[in-house]
Amino acid sequence: EWLFAILERGSANRAYNVGAAEAFSIRAIAEQVRTTLGSQVPIRVLGVSKASSPSVYVPRIDRIQNELSLHVKTPLHEAIQQSI
Repeated sequence: EWLFAILERGSANRAYNVGAAEAFSIRAIAEQVRTTLGSQVPIRVLGVSKASSPSVYVPRIDRIQNELSLHVKTPLHEAIQQSI
């Protein structure tokens, strides 16, 4: 739904973050994708998080909420399932 809304109603040359205002580590997201795919491929972490580089990802979704009136209603695992 969000990607279609961006394509249909989003402003040209305007970046929109998608996701939820919840903290997930990139590793946790990768593990969820792997589980959803039923894969056994190992996940490799190629670096250690530094203080200037947080170990979790929390997208700022206020722009997409305010400009396109979109709100989170799909849990991460369902969003991944629908995306693959």
